[in-house]
Amino acid sequence: MSHTDKYILITRPEPNNQADIKCLSESGYIASGYSLLKFKSCLKIPESALVDYLNHFDGIIALSPRAIQFCTTPCWPSKQYFAIGKATGEHWQQKGIHPHYPLLSTSEGMLELLRSQSDIHDIRLLILRGEISRDWLPDQLRQDGVNVTELCCYRQLLQPISASQFQSWQISKINFIVCTSALQANHLINQARKHAMQHWLSQCDLAVPSQRVADSLIDFRFRHVYNCGGANINALLSTLKSIV
Repeated sequence: MSHTDKYILITRPEPNNQADIKCLSESGYIASGYSLLKFKSCLKIPESALVDYLNHFDGIIALSPRAIQFCTTPCWPSKQYFAIGKATGEHWQQKGIHPHYPLLSTSEGMLELLRSQSDIHDIRLLILRGEISRDWLPDQLRQDGVNVTELCCYRQLLQPISASQFQSWQISKINFIVCTSALQANHLINQARKHAMQHWLSQCDLAVPSQRVADSLIDFRFRHVYNCGGANINALLSTLKSIV
């Protein structure tokens, strides 16, 4: 499949969607976007109490840039900081914090990095996360005997997809869809079924950030599912270039 044979739909939240579309267009791909998620704060700890709360922990992990954005602390105390990937790490760097992050920007990569820390079983970890995402990482850490607490900083709001929007994608020859989470991918599938568009969707390729996300699609078959090994644009471009 050549560049001109791929009509790509990016489903990431903004501003990532437009940034990825720009990169794809500059690389010669035809791409459009439709964000399947929006966000709102659900932090239950008052801003005035956040620093004291954070000081109860030795290490703090952010599972997305939004976890940092919605954790509205007046300052970040001196701790070990970890980020799920480079993009999340850059959000902390803007605040003067230099976190550790894995080369592979996935929960699996984060787990491998944390397991490599010699003191991981002696410290108290706080995971900053969204309300309905990434249960796998804290569950794995607890199975390893790590002291983990989770703090939900934001709520994911799934965006509806109309029948006319599906028809528009079909008319536009969309045949390659990028979902950067299992939540997005399964929402897309459920919305397609709602509007009797599952046959069209099954003829599309799907790109996901990890094999775990690919395995979550157990009750729906796309034409092909590509594991990009990360949710960032470089991982997607590398995958696209590898497809013959």
